[in-house]
Amino acid sequence: MKSYQSLIQSLDQLVTVYRHLLEAVRRENEALLTADMQALPDINLTKEKLILKVKELDGKWQLSADELAIELEIKINRPRLLDFAAYFKGDEATKLEQLHSVLNMLVNRIVEFNKKNEPLVYSALSHISGAMDSITKTLNENPTYKNSGSLEADNKDAQGRLVQREV
Repeated sequence: MKSYQSLIQSLDQLVTVYRHLLEAVRRENEALLTADMQALPDINLTKEKLILKVKELDGKWQLSADELAIELEIKINRPRLLDFAAYFKGDEATKLEQLHSVLNMLVNRIVEFNKKNEPLVYSALSHISGAMDSITKTLNENPTYKNSGSLEADNKDAQGRLVQREV
């Protein structure tokens, strides 16, 4: 069956892309744990490209699945791989079950790594935001002269200023 072969080919491609996506998410986790911020932009770009490819392949396999459902006269709306496997015997059924299992495992691992990465990303953003707030506060809230034009006395908040002069 041509539509069966098309479905298998689309799913094999999808498995390959999901494996690459899992590797990218693992690299992201490692970069976040080691604070390798220079690697993150490349990893994010790779993830974006892979996600676009997943969306494309998802549409392809859905099209192939719809064609196969018509050929097999399956009355289920949006049949799943295991639904298709029930209509086949032997190697064809086994192949669909294996693809279902592999895709399920890959998606679960990606979700698992994303859940691990989420607090790390928020923590990194919090630290960056805190550092920027500190720099902004140090540079902006410490004028030498008050709005009245008089010289401020000893400024205790000036600790850690980049440049400090004694009057």
